Amino acid sequence: MAIGINSQVTPEYNPILVNSTDLKTNYTAELSMALGYGAKALNSDSIAIGQFTEVLGQDSVAMGFGAYIGKQKQTTGEKPTSIYESGFKLESNKTYAELIKPEASNRFNYSTVIGSNAKGFGYHTTAYGAGAEAYGTHSLSLGIASRAKGHFSSAIGSSANAEGIFSTALGSRASANKEGSLALGRDSEADKMDGVALGSNAKTDANEGVVGYNPMGNKTANDLLETDEAKTAYQNFTVTRETVEAAEKAMLATRSAYYEIEDKRVENEKAQLRANEEFKKVKESLGKNDISEEEKTKLNTQRTEIINTYRELLSERKELDKQSQDLANTYTEESNSWEKARNDLMKARETIGKEAGAWISTASAVSVGNAEKGITRQLNNLAAGTKDTDAVNVAQLKAIEAKVASGGVETARQFEKVDNQFRQLDKRLNKMTAEYRSGIAGSNAMAGVPTVQAAGESIFGLGVGSFKGESAVAAGYSTALKKGKVVVKFNASINSRGDIGTSGGVGWKW
Repeated sequence: MAIGINSQVTPEYNPILVNSTDLKTNYTAELSMALGYGAKALNSDSIAIGQFTEVLGQDSVAMGFGAYIGKQKQTTGEKPTSIYESGFKLESNKTYAELIKPEASNRFNYSTVIGSNAKGFGYHTTAYGAGAEAYGTHSLSLGIASRAKGHFSSAIGSSANAEGIFSTALGSRASANKEGSLALGRDSEADKMDGVALGSNAKTDANEGVVGYNPMGNKTANDLLETDEAKTAYQNFTVTRETVEAAEKAMLATRSAYYEIEDKRVENEKAQLRANEEFKKVKESLGKNDISEEEKTKLNTQRTEIINTYRELLSERKELDKQSQDLANTYTEESNSWEKARNDLMKARETIGKEAGAWISTASAVSVGNAEKGITRQLNNLAAGTKDTDAVNVAQLKAIEAKVASGGVETARQFEKVDNQFRQLDKRLNKMTAEYRSGIAGSNAMAGVPTVQAAGESIFGLGVGSFKGESAVAAGYSTALKKGKVVVKFNASINSRGDIGTSGGVGWKW
């Protein structure tokens, strides 16, 4: 079956020809259907729905303007010239802010909605499933009552909810409500910017900038970061993220306000059209010859009211145009601020990550459980990490334990050896201490031996001495020669350690 101008079905069996507005449509495929201008179902059991839709495969279905199933003829990238080429006009050269930019002319273009009460409220939106809703631009909602409210968001699963821009919620009642967040699993919740909740009932609980545990002692960010640039980036981390969120909120609020004005402009245009139609009717009635003066007066009054209403509508439209332009300008400014804030955040992450990424998180955490509900999980089948920022598995910890254990025995031996050396050194030091103390005692003893005083005399004397627990005795002989002009002296001592010391001297007087 083929329905629509230039639609075509070309299979192998049972050819049927039907004329439609003087254009022949071929019904020659068994159990095939083409619906839409230029639609073609060229194989059996195939369905082509949509303008210029074409199906070459058997048991295949293509739906949508220019949808195609068949051999690829050539690849030209993003700007195909026919449906046989790969690629699509994705506007990839535009920034995200430019893609989100409100445009009244294409506000609801390129959207696909399938399902009871499914709704698409934006540009390039896709909603599949009963009650599924897709908002903004480039959003995907797949599943019963799923909601993709953020721009570039994806909500997949019954009642899944993706509210944040760039967010993804996958799983029944999964929720991702912050920019770049990912919730994966039933009832999972990602409520931190760029945070990841992984597993059923998992919930994110940590933002960026967390300094990890260091077994060598507590370290602050200032201890870990070397340059002033990185330290400043860390100090402003939270402020930078909050700036991104605030700029995004302001930008999207302006976008919504712009579309509210656009809706009013549409209503204004409709009201102007109605006023024009009413004016034409009144004018036609006034042009009739068989109307009474009373009717003419009434029609003239209506005419005046319509003219006044139309003037008010024109004045209102002028104000709406001004508001629309002002909001468009405001959006441009705010979108630039948002892009700048996002770039600043990425720069801060890069700066901190290069210096201390192994110790300081530069994005929100990945949570595999829920602290509030007491849900924790093991990470199984994890290969050993290699880089500083890789995870460590139990095998690596066991290897460290074995190394420490084997190293502990050797360390104990080394400690014992060093201890013995210290003991020997201590003995030598004690011996040296006793020796120098007894030596000083001997010197003191010799100093105590009396010396001859008068010329021609000689004296033999004894002396004793002590110093810090050591003692000594000494004996000495001295004599004065040459009428007392020359004095000669000899001393000897023995200390408490049995060491003998001697001394001698000569002196001249004049």
